[in-house]
Amino acid sequence: MPISPEKARRYPADRARRRRFIIKYRGRGRCEWCGAVNYEPFDTQRSDGGNTPG
Repeated sequence: MPISPEKARRYPADRARRRRFIIKYRGRGRCEWCGAVNYEPFDTQRSDGGNTPG
């Protein structure tokens, strides 16, 4: 979701670089909450609700 111009000053100017760092290095290309691989389809029809890795 884009940041509206009037709210942009609340965020750091290098937010795109920080986001890439979190996704690629800290998160190792996975969601830190559920473990899903970023930019891959995620199966939400699993019996566990699709909220856990594996």
